[in-house]
Amino acid sequence: MIDKKVLVLGFGSVLRGDDSFGPIVAEEIEKYLADQGTIASQVSVLITQTLTPELADNISKCELVIFIDASAEGDTGKVLEERVQSDPLAPVSMVHFLNPKALLNWTEQLYGKQVEAVILTVVGNDFNFGIRRLTPELVDLRPLVVARAKEIIHQHLS
Repeated sequence: MIDKKVLVLGFGSVLRGDDSFGPIVAEEIEKYLADQGTIASQVSVLITQTLTPELADNISKCELVIFIDASAEGDTGKVLEERVQSDPLAPVSMVHFLNPKALLNWTEQLYGKQVEAVILTVVGNDFNFGIRRLTPELVDLRPLVVARAKEIIHQHLS
């Protein structure tokens, strides 16, 4: 159970090259938080392969969720930051792979809570099955996204 102010949610398959970006960044943030005392007591990190309806419970217990993901759509090496909100038009079906807007909709429908959310997405190049390895472009972007996630956390908690 998550009961903190900020939830960092890194998602993607660790077996699909650049798709492992979200989990890798979330692990780095988790390591950073281990030495942060008060801040660490207010932040939780979850790593998951896909966004599922069950995550709505965790999200409902926080004020802010930071989604971290990789996308195959767009120009490789691009970093996108987007504030996201519940999408009332998103289907509330029982599928086990949702996008952040649909998951926020689940949270609102089930728990009556709107949660502030941001998604940090990088555009990757190699999503083939294989080992947990990022392409050089995403390796270079990792510190930038980690730093931006830390900045968002600190801004929210200040």
